[in-house]
Amino acid sequence: MLGIRHKESNDSGGLSPEALEKSIEEILVRKGVAPEELKQSSSEIPKIESEAAPAKLDGEIYRIVRSDKNPYSDITRQLWEQANHGKEFTVDIDILVEMYVVNASSETQYIRDFCGSVEIDGMRVPLVREKDFSAFDLLDEHWEYCLDPTPNESPIIMAGRSESLTPLFSSLPTSLEPSQPVEGWIRFLLKERDPRKLEENRTYNFVLKDSLGVEYEISRAANPQRTTPPVKSRRKRA
Repeated sequence: MLGIRHKESNDSGGLSPEALEKSIEEILVRKGVAPEELKQSSSEIPKIESEAAPAKLDGEIYRIVRSDKNPYSDITRQLWEQANHGKEFTVDIDILVEMYVVNASSETQYIRDFCGSVEIDGMRVPLVREKDFSAFDLLDEHWEYCLDPTPNESPIIMAGRSESLTPLFSSLPTSLEPSQPVEGWIRFLLKERDPRKLEENRTYNFVLKDSLGVEYEISRAANPQRTTPPVKSRRKRA
């Protein structure tokens, strides 16, 4: 090794670590390189830090709307508490999310699923993604969520002026072309929870999953100055 020959050796006939280090230093000195300079230059080698790849799917959340599946949940709660059941009042709850999603990459991206969750009582609870905007059933009639563009007008004629919610995705799985944006609504269902525990709750988490299972968290809020019509309900149209 490096033409080293030295009298100091270990019992097996090879050089001991101390003798080997000393021999290398002697060779470096004969070549005009001080060992201290070699150590210094080695310590100055810059470290290469890997940077996280930019997200291929990005977006913003415009707003989150909560609606109880029972249209008379407030009255039901009062009756429940007056009966002194000693149990927590719960009801199924719809979580409607208006948001914007964009393919931020230069290649077509395939979206397999869109998942949501929220923290309640210190535990993260999954939200079930629904395929439509059904609200509730009342007197054998089906109701659905909608937008009211003129909420200050009479609620009696609201159904005639209402606007349908635009789905964020018409179906899943789906694909987005490079730089292609989509915006719209998606509905999740939260089963049997106390609606009061969602008041001022800011622990929602929404994640897009691509075809390979890679997750992209969508948590950035859009400009708070954005104004959109309120969400209401109407009899479901055929």
